[in-house]
Amino acid sequence: IMPRAGIQASIEVVPWARGYRTVLTTPNTGLFVTARTPQREAAFRWVGPLVRTQGMLYGRRGDFPLIGVLEDAAKVDKLAVPHDWYLQQILENAGFKNLHFVVTPLKALQLLHLGRVALVAIDDVNLEVTARELSVDASEFVPLYRVAESHHYLALSLGTPEPVVQACRKALETMKADGTLAQLYRRWLPGVAPP
Repeated sequence: IMPRAGIQASIEVVPWARGYRTVLTTPNTGLFVTARTPQREAAFRWVGPLVRTQGMLYGRRGDFPLIGVLEDAAKVDKLAVPHDWYLQQILENAGFKNLHFVVTPLKALQLLHLGRVALVAIDDVNLEVTARELSVDASEFVPLYRVAESHHYLALSLGTPEPVVQACRKALETMKADGTLAQLYRRWLPGVAPP
């Protein structure tokens, strides 16, 4: 998006919570990718959607609680969720008191793999990628409850100038039209359909 928009930008990998806070407070910054939720709508300038996901509660195969309704998950000992994720916000708004905050989806899945938490809240796209990072088969983790469907965007700070926002949006549209976005999906997210 940035090269097509003619924008010079440095990209830095940081913990999610730090990136989230930075884009909320620093002009001319962006966060890739961010779930667009009603609570976040007015906090960012949005470019996308880039990814569509299912926010899920996962348990460990052969050792998971029965989750018939969302409230059942509030009764388990610990539910790991990456800090400042949209799933944290949803679960907190639902009154969950058993949330165990972690820095990354990798840490959440690692805790579940080791049996240190009963559930994790991450999305389906991150599950596959994160299981590979952890060197475990993703089938070890069983989807138990769909918390939310979400569309993820490039979230730009409110201090980003309108011409930059429009250039990014136009660049994404050309990527969709000429098949570049589909190529990126085939390379990095095989089996996942672009939105």
